[in-house]
Amino acid sequence: METEHRFYLICIIVIILLMAPFTVHGYTVEDYSKAIKENPNHTWAYFNRGNAYYEKGMFDEAIADYSKVIELDPEYAHACNNRGNAYGRKGLYDKAIINYTKAIELSPKFAQGYVNLGYAWYLKGEYGLSCFFYKRACTLGYCRGFSWIQNSGLCDRYLNKGE
Repeated sequence: METEHRFYLICIIVIILLMAPFTVHGYTVEDYSKAIKENPNHTWAYFNRGNAYYEKGMFDEAIADYSKVIELDPEYAHACNNRGNAYGRKGLYDKAIINYTKAIELSPKFAQGYVNLGYAWYLKGEYGLSCFFYKRACTLGYCRGFSWIQNSGLCDRYLNKGE
């Protein structure tokens, strides 16, 4: 009997782990789609469905949902940031940079936006700009994820010597 209970417990855990990447806040894309059908101006549902699409690697769908959020609420900085993430995952770094820049224009203390902007510039080979934005994030209290570039000496070379 104990072996049978363990088997069922393992099955439940596996199901939960398999479903986790396809949900945001415990809801699925289908749940958010239903909320949108009931209220086509539901920014929260579009935003979270975009997040769920992003987690599934469906970046075009995520971009469409984040774009709808921005259409409904042009001041939604996190939607600009997340749309930038989706563009970045597609390798469209110029579009990502535009979105991260908009996010920090809307919310100048949004440290994660500076981190993302710094990373996009890094991927484009613009190390001085990358370091500038990483350091800006750090001044806002978000230094994690910055140490690897700091420890490399890259920022010292580009920010201090103007290379």
